[in-house]
Amino acid sequence: MEPTLSPSNEEAPVLCEREDELAIVTLNRPDRLNALSGPVMDALHSTLQTLADDPKVRAVFLRGAGRAFCAGGDIKAGGISKEEAAQLTTEDRIARLRRQMDSAALLHTMPKPTISALRGAMMGAGVGLGLSADLRIASRTLKLETAFASLGFSGDFGGAYFLTQLAGPSAARELMMRSRRIDGDEALRLGLINELVDDDALDARALTVARELAAGPSIALRHMKRALNAAADGASVAELLDLEAAAMVRTSQTEDHKEAVRAFIEKRPPRFSGR
Repeated sequence: MEPTLSPSNEEAPVLCEREDELAIVTLNRPDRLNALSGPVMDALHSTLQTLADDPKVRAVFLRGAGRAFCAGGDIKAGGISKEEAAQLTTEDRIARLRRQMDSAALLHTMPKPTISALRGAMMGAGVGLGLSADLRIASRTLKLETAFASLGFSGDFGGAYFLTQLAGPSAARELMMRSRRIDGDEALRLGLINELVDDDALDARALTVARELAAGPSIALRHMKRALNAAADGASVAELLDLEAAAMVRTSQTEDHKEAVRAFIEKRPPRFSGR
């Protein structure tokens, strides 16, 4: 079946297309290596919140237009204009940035799988944003650098959290404090990405994985993601067993489970409906 894509404004800072149950979100400032200006951050947060709440969307795929995923915050434009800055208190600016940074939390916690395709520059805020997806597929052109210390910044978009969770505290401290740039091979070795492919294969490979997850048993994947996040955040064995017991009983009553059993008996791939 040919994919059906929803129309999108190609001039918008963030594009969102629909391919059946898959949402494809594109950071759309290729001339600036998809650096995050205020309008980009606001548009991304709004887009991801809408997709997180939409039951028709079963997976979200995030990528950057052009030759880079995201070069971090837009240093030239800044996250806020001088006019806006003059009208906001420090607390207002903190609240605004916290809301914008919630894009990383949405990718990490929304009750559906998220996938990121990472190529070229992945720096600053782009590190946390790209690593917040459930699965991360990268091109051999990847250049990952936190860059915050080089600019006298402390870090944002959950970079410290996701680096620590994925690569461990020792590697996270080095990457944050020394701003050491790493390539795709080292990112794979550290566990920051799941797959490393040639640049000309990245889009097709990441889209294949995204389509696979969008066609999967979405209720089961939702409960699975909740348990995995709870484990990563330090839930006890007893708490995890409670989550798993409830989820197993609930998923055993779904149409997807019944379809999977029929497909197994009939020796065919299951056709999941998300019910």
